[in-house]
Amino acid sequence: MPKAEPHLPLLLEGYEYSFDGHMLCIGSKSLSKDAHEQAASLCCQEGGVVIACHPHWKREDYWTAEKILSYGDITGMEVYNGVISRLSGRGLASDTWDEVLSSGRLIWGLANDDFHRWYDLARCWNMFFSAPNQCAIIEAVKKGRFYASTGLYLTELKITEGQMLSLSAVHHNGFEEEMRYEFIGSGSRILSVKYGTSASLLLDFEEPYVRVCITAQNGAKLWTQPVYRSEFFERNQL
Repeated sequence: MPKAEPHLPLLLEGYEYSFDGHMLCIGSKSLSKDAHEQAASLCCQEGGVVIACHPHWKREDYWTAEKILSYGDITGMEVYNGVISRLSGRGLASDTWDEVLSSGRLIWGLANDDFHRWYDLARCWNMFFSAPNQCAIIEAVKKGRFYASTGLYLTELKITEGQMLSLSAVHHNGFEEEMRYEFIGSGSRILSVKYGTSASLLLDFEEPYVRVCITAQNGAKLWTQPVYRSEFFERNQL
């Protein structure tokens, strides 16, 4: 794996909209205290993206799939929130993510620290395929050019001409070991489970989307964005 070039920390403009339920307005130039719809719309008009935060914080229905679907300007949601483990509720929200995707709405999954204390930092992160500047990173969020992780790095993700999806991952320190690869389809159905240092799956043209969750032996996880059939999402958003 090639060594990444070092970069100075990059700060993005934005804020956490803190009325119930919380949203990240990333790239927003203005602070809005209006209703959710207006705040999200303003952020997007200013070139930003809106992320639904911690869907299962305090209660299971903090952000339901129906609520996310009701706001057209939400680009993504936290599939994992790192601070919830010391609060109340569940940090993992892949079930809500699949509900939204299965309805025909394409949104992306993120893993965020949500750190309010120093010891909450670096529990999880998102790895972008992007130049190191705000505009490029925000564009990568809009396009889903990233994956979410609690400690793993992707070393490969490719789709061959024969529609074979292949990928592999290592620990953040480069350590390679046998991991669990779950290929997940609509309705949270487990299409295949494979173990090894890499895994692959022949894509089914009838499946609306396939996403992958990789789990290491120490519990660290990585979530890819869905590989999807464009017509399924386009048809359901008309």
